[in-house]
Amino acid sequence: MLNGKQSTPIRMDPTENIDLKPESALILYQDKSGNKEVSDIFRTMGFIVTTIPDRSKTWDLLRQKEFSFLVIEVDLSTGHDIQFIENLNATFHDLSIIAITNSSSKYSYLDLVNAGVSDFIKKPPERSEMEAKIQRIINDRAVREHLSKLSITDSLTGLYNQRRFYKRLQDEALRSRRQNTSLSLLLMDIDNFKSYNDTYGHLAGDRALKKVGQIISENIRLGVDSGYRYGGDEFAIILIDAGAEIAKEIGARIQESLRKHAGLTASMGFVKYSHERSVRELVAEADRELYRAKERSKGKFG
Repeated sequence: MLNGKQSTPIRMDPTENIDLKPESALILYQDKSGNKEVSDIFRTMGFIVTTIPDRSKTWDLLRQKEFSFLVIEVDLSTGHDIQFIENLNATFHDLSIIAITNSSSKYSYLDLVNAGVSDFIKKPPERSEMEAKIQRIINDRAVREHLSKLSITDSLTGLYNQRRFYKRLQDEALRSRRQNTSLSLLLMDIDNFKSYNDTYGHLAGDRALKKVGQIISENIRLGVDSGYRYGGDEFAIILIDAGAEIAKEIGARIQESLRKHAGLTASMGFVKYSHERSVRELVAEADRELYRAKERSKGKFG
């Protein structure tokens, strides 16, 4: 049974600049009354809740649906539950596990932490304590996700940075080989950007680069392609399931928007990935195409 009074829902700060998915919880609590009240807490906090009375379907459910939380009743008098949690944690890395435990001298709460639980609560759990622990886990996860995003994002343009570029390109090249899908790379360089900086100053240059990042984001296919600040005034776009026709169409949109909204032009180099190439070779070839375009005429597509 749960102790304590009903409380108002706890909400995340809506101004937090983090992409939060809808929260969902899987409740493994054998006591029917406790199961219901634990479930009610999560529903009050806006969770989608699934309850099961035993563990026989746990693995199937976790593979079939994406849960952000698992609440599990744990017996610390044996090591079976700890091993069960270790196995879950090793497979479902993004799952936050809350253990509801009895007191035991054989296994400690440290054993639970080492097994991979995000937090634990003694029986019988109190509503206020559980709400606070759930909120702490959500907040901690949001901070981790935000810091992770900062580590792969260029702070000036809002695009991904070069570190993220090579990781994503490597992943997409592997997917392309396995699934025999097309993959293309577009590199672009802002024409005469040094002269722009010398004429208007570095603050204006920064504003221009920020605008370029915005233009790239607005003109690639949302949820399909991805844009990157490769370095300085160089940018990269990874194009998924795209050949020369799509690449030229996206490049033309970006060129038009650059002229119209930023007073800039860019030279571009395009290469379609072939499976015998390495990622470094792909980038090197796109770079060569970019500079061929610059030599022919600035503001062109290579």
